[in-house]
Amino acid sequence: MDRHPLARVHENDRHLIAAALVLINGLDDEDDPALCKVMIVSDNTKHLALADTRKLGIEVIKAGAFLDRLFGVAPRRTIQAIAKTLHDLQKPPYSRAELVAALRLHGARATAEGLVATAGSA
Repeated sequence: MDRHPLARVHENDRHLIAAALVLINGLDDEDDPALCKVMIVSDNTKHLALADTRKLGIEVIKAGAFLDRLFGVAPRRTIQAIAKTLHDLQKPPYSRAELVAALRLHGARATAEGLVATAGSA
């Protein structure tokens, strides 16, 4: 007897998969599936049954890997977004060095190195 793919997803996290399925079902027929990827960005991957979730057409990716993927596709835009974030974080302020350390800690090593390279220091 096959279990439903959501059966292995932690009960408190099923709403995430359900929301992603709504997005998948909302894609128009003319949308190119190769260009329309539904992702859940979460570091809580152990509760999201990665293999079963992937079978449903949903990719679960950790935050650091997601940022590195964005940086790989659009480095300038990613660094611009980070610069805006640094500017907006005022209470308390967040330094570039603190952000670089946080990016590294969360696995966004390529993004952290890109931020260091564009700033010349960190």
